[in-house]
Amino acid sequence: MRYFFDFCANGVETRDVDGVDLPDLESAKQEAFRALASIAKEECAPASAANFAIAIRTEAGVCLSRVAARFTIDEVAAPLRASGIASN
Repeated sequence: MRYFFDFCANGVETRDVDGVDLPDLESAKQEAFRALASIAKEECAPASAANFAIAIRTEAGVCLSRVAARFTIDEVAAPLRASGIASN
């Protein structure tokens, strides 16, 4: 089956017009996950937040699944210990 991977980065969408032939939806999900991890690694600039998603759809335009990642930088009021809990 042919799957299409539409990419969205911080609200800007790019529609896949080519698609990829894969044996099943599980293979498409794995492909989307790997692609999203690779893209996020290359495209994440130091900012307060970054949102990435890949929607997997059929040639007919039916969305079958979505892989998403959100990266944030959170400021903390007090230094954190290794456990992630603020020290007093």
